[in-house]
Amino acid sequence: MDSIIETCPGCARRLRVPTLRGPLALTCPACRMSWDWSPPESLTQFEPDPARLGPFKPFTTLGASFANHAASGEEWIRQVLSLKTVVYGSGRIAREGDVVRHDVAPAELALCRRLADEARDLLRGKVDGGLGTEGHMPFDAFSIAANRDDPRPARIDEALIRERFGGTIYPQAAIDVQPLSEDAKWWSQVRMCARESAYGKDRTRAIEAFLDAWRNLLRWFHDQPEFVDAAYVAIGDFNQLDEIVLKGRKQAAGMAATPSCYPRLFVGLTRYGSLAGIVTHVVQT
Repeated sequence: MDSIIETCPGCARRLRVPTLRGPLALTCPACRMSWDWSPPESLTQFEPDPARLGPFKPFTTLGASFANHAASGEEWIRQVLSLKTVVYGSGRIAREGDVVRHDVAPAELALCRRLADEARDLLRGKVDGGLGTEGHMPFDAFSIAANRDDPRPARIDEALIRERFGGTIYPQAAIDVQPLSEDAKWWSQVRMCARESAYGKDRTRAIEAFLDAWRNLLRWFHDQPEFVDAAYVAIGDFNQLDEIVLKGRKQAAGMAATPSCYPRLFVGLTRYGSLAGIVTHVVQT
């Protein structure tokens, strides 16, 4: 809900007004009447947004070979997120058909989008890899604006991630939450990728340039006063889910084959309980 329809008090013309820019001085293009306008206290109407679902397509869609499973109504089959996943304009994630209540402050939504865009731009076009992936790593803006009356957690943990993903994460998928630090386990994968991707006589310089891009991301998260916590979040792991499938529990578990694509997040938690940062994915086989 980036805009709403307002009626000009002079001529009753219907005007589309942006909701995320704060108070505005409006002028009707028809009758030229001017007046001061303030955004609503809360945004309560959002629709599923295909553009915001886009970054999740690698782990919410299936190939033709699994079409029969999809037609049967199974939710996961060989993906770590439900095939029924939808993403609303507020960033809220849910399963299609679930009742979703929106009560988002415009300023919080604008903040989430700004922070997510800034975080994305720190890595997009600067690095490709770093988390043990077997494929390319796109970087997209990610945010989920909290409702005004949502609980305000002090930290990012597995329970928060599952709740904010609205039940779309495969129930048996592991969720690993790590600090945004060079001492964390995920950073060793960044170092390994830096060494493996650097060639030529300037290899040392290439390694440092690769690591510096990731370090800029760490500094950025720790420098944002709006965040009360920040974390790296790995949703799903090939070896863990492959074991579930190979042990023959796939029918009971709702998983027909082992996924090969897994979400990875770099996110901060705002004081109002929103999440903002980057979503990418790794390929594991």
